Amino acid sequence: MSYFKEQKIGNKVCTCEKKHTLLSLSARHTSWLVASIMVISFFVFISGYFMGKSEGAQEFSRVTLQESLADQMYCSVCALYDKQETSQAKVCVPEEQIDVVNSCEQKELLQDALNNSNTRHSLTFKAGEREVISDKSNIDLERIGKVAESKKYCAQLIGFGTKKAANQFIDRMSKQNVPVKLKTRKSKTSQGKNIAWYQVVTDTYNNRQQLETLVSRVKKSERLHDVRIVAA
Repeated sequence: MSYFKEQKIGNKVCTCEKKHTLLSLSARHTSWLVASIMVISFFVFISGYFMGKSEGAQEFSRVTLQESLADQMYCSVCALYDKQETSQAKVCVPEEQIDVVNSCEQKELLQDALNNSNTRHSLTFKAGEREVISDKSNIDLERIGKVAESKKYCAQLIGFGTKKAANQFIDRMSKQNVPVKLKTRKSKTSQGKNIAWYQVVTDTYNNRQQLETLVSRVKKSERLHDVRIVAA
């Protein structure tokens, strides 16, 4: 920036031109300056934050260490105090009191011997009762076993709406050497109508386990579901 200024030198007037240079920043430089200030401020904040956290953690660890040391000292003092009390609690017993104690112990031993003899008699009596009870339990088990042996079972294999389909299934079972028989069942529909259907069942078996083995084989070969084993 320049401007003119008049100066008098003697009788002459001199016009001089003065120039002043002003500092000017472009928009790009301004944005860079602002960004730099923000980045510096951010790093200052982060460093201060982490320094504060580290100081807090150090203070916490120091307090925790002091408390643990205080607890250990307290426990050691209490243990030492307990040992002193137990050592002071030991008292010497005179010989007269020892004799009295020995006589009391002898009486207790005699009483224990009498109690042991009575206990033996009661044990022999209870053993006799147990023998009688065991005999009764054996008799009951034999009765239960006889009832279980006399019980018979059969398996309800499948039901059909027509007798022809049921007979075809029976033929397949005869080829597999599975003894079955046909039973006619009657039931009512939801409308109250009586209908007849045909159920194929196995022969009766005394051994339920044998029947279950047979049923599992039939279920696998015929792909049956919901087979029921009932008392015959």
